[in-house]
Parts: sequence; C-alpha cells; structure tokens
Amino acid sequence: MIPKHFLFFAGTIITSVLLSLLYKPSTAICITLLVAIIILGFVALRRKSAVARGVNNLVYFNSKVDQVDLLVEKKDVSPQPRINKSLEHTEDGGSSIPYYEKHLVVLTSQNYTDWDKHIDREGFLESLRVATKKHKDNRFLITVAEHIDGEVASNDSFSVLIFPDRRVVDGINANNVDEFVTEFIINCRRSKFKHNTLQGTHVLVNCHTKCHHNILVNGPRLAAHMIREMQSYPGANHVTIRRSSDLRAHDAEGTLIIYRPFAQQKKVFGDWYWNVSADNVTELIEKHILKGDIVKHLWRGRGGMTPAITKQFLKFQTN
Repeated sequence: MIPKHFLFFAGTIITSVLLSLLYKPSTAICITLLVAIIILGFVALRRKSAVARGVNNLVYFNSKVDQVDLLVEKKDVSPQPRINKSLEHTEDGGSSIPYYEKHLVVLTSQNYTDWDKHIDREGFLESLRVATKKHKDNRFLITVAEHIDGEVASNDSFSVLIFPDRRVVDGINANNVDEFVTEFIINCRRSKFKHNTLQGTHVLVNCHTKCHHNILVNGPRLAAHMIREMQSYPGANHVTIRRSSDLRAHDAEGTLIIYRPFAQQKKVFGDWYWNVSADNVTELIEKHILKGDIVKHLWRGRGGMTPAITKQFLKFQTN
C-alpha cells in the first residue's frame, strides 16, 4: 500500500505543474500552497474530532497502583447484552484479537489431544454456532475447554461457561441450544436453566495441537507449567486453568486469556496474551492474576474493546 503522505506530496507537485501551465510560476505556487494548507487543516480537524468522540465514550474507574485501570464503554454497564454491528478487531502492534461480546466456552471430557482441527464445526458445537448466528447483532466467540478434576461430565449434555457474565449453565444439548441462546443469553430469562455464578479467576490456554503445528508442544507445556507454578501461591484454589481449543489468534504461540474479576464490577474482563513462554508465567501470576495489572509487553487486547478504546487504555498502563 502506498503511504498517504507520499500520495499527498505527489498530488501537490502534479497540481503545481498543471497550474504553472495556466498561470505564472509564482501564482501557481501560491495557489498550490493554499490548497495544501486547507487540506492539512481539514485532516487535523477530523483527527481531533475522532479522538474527542473516543474519549467521550469511556468511563474511567479507580486507578490505584495495586489495581488495573478499568476502562469500558458506557453502554456496557447495562445488564442487557450490548448490541454492536461492528466487525472491528482490536489491534496492537500489527496483531489482532477477534472482536466479541460474549465468550461461550463448552466444557468437554474429551482430551485436548483428541480435538479435531475443526471441532467447532462438529456436533453440539456446530448447533451452538448456528444458534448464535441467528442473532447477528451480537458477536460471539465459541471455544472448547477440558473438564477439570471434580467436575461431572455428561454424555448427553454440556456445561457452558459464559464470559464476561461469569455464568456456568448445565444441561445444554442440541435440543435446547436455540432456547439457551435466545432466552438465557439474549433475553436474560434464566429460570428454565440450571446455572451458577463462576467464582475466582479463569485462565484459558490454547492447547489445540491439531489446529496449529507450533502449539503441539508449547501450548500444553505452558498450561502444565502454569498449573504447577500457581500451586506455590496463596489463593491458588481461586484460580482455574483450563486447556482450550483454538483462540483465533492467527497461529500465535503461547496464547491465553485471563478472565479476572474486579471488586468494582459484576463482570470480568478477558485479557489476551500472546507469545507467552514458561519464563513469563511468574510475571503473569504475580502482576495480573494476583494484582490485576496487565503485563504490557505480552498483552494483545481485551474482549469487547475496539481499536480506539484499546489505544486509550494502553496510555494508562505503566508496566
């Protein structure tokens, strides 16, 4: 792609040459400079207006040293699902995470090594995907994660974790999946379904070995190391680490999401990290999981944040 500033200067030179054919050289130069100044002024005003609109849509919360600076859109504070038809992606340093408003995590007793490459296009996952597609004004991210010890698995139905709502819903199958999406998620009518509130912090590590070749070793190794490392910290029983299917991170190694609750909000925020290695695990645990401070050099975005909001959010991060 040709840089915009190059096109601007090229256009200015061409305009000057054409005007010199009609007027004296000095007159042509004056007219060209005047047009250039008008264009630059117009561009500057548009940029200033765009920044002002972005800032006006933000709500800033307490930003003490031991807390992460929370930043959400005003319309997100409503208990109803936020409607957004945008297909924008959060971008940072040339990378992007998928824009979504609800993350549905289907729990399975199947080992991560047995997950097919396109597991989200099979069986119940396909039924759930089709059900969410009927609600085009809402953006969903659907993934699979392993059951952990102590959780009861069923062959006839599935449990679904819903973020950022912090809900786990049991007994979902192909027969009631449409009602689950429409009534429970979209309309917030929850009496027909067995559900509970999720407690603590939840970490999803991409271990979809059949989806990306570079995750074959790194993903499972990272998850195992994080589970072991977490045991040495107080409060480890409040942190759940799961192996997850593909997180749509464009073949990035060491991809994980941390859903951590904050005292100021009823919801949790899903912070994405890429290129995480075993050497980064201690830093992630001590800064993000325990304190709520993002690790800026690994952070790639937050679920539900547009590029403009992400850019503003990063300005308030110090680490």
